[in-house]
Amino acid sequence: MPTHVDTDAVRTAAKAIFDKRVDAVVTIAEAHQTLLDKREAVAAAEREHASRWAAGLREGWTEAELKNMKLVPPGRNARGRPSGRRATRLSSTNGAAPTPPAEHGAAE
Repeated sequence: MPTHVDTDAVRTAAKAIFDKRVDAVVTIAEAHQTLLDKREAVAAAEREHASRWAAGLREGWTEAELKNMKLVPPGRNARGRPSGRRATRLSSTNGAAPTPPAEHGAAE
């Protein structure tokens, strides 16, 4: 058994561990803030796109003409995966509604 405990060394070791944990949570908070900032930037860009699209229509361009120039209307993804989740199909392949399973122990 030691006869002396170096409390300063214990404090230094504990602070080093605690500081690493604090640093980790601060980097998470910074990343979250970056995400929020970029989401706001995307929202602002989408509003600007919609405004410019509307201005083009007011100047006489038609939706078809703009689309033929490979321009994408506001609110739609240009390429890639759909932004939303697909709805789960509840019916069978023949279009009929599925029948619920019979309850066990039900009186007939």
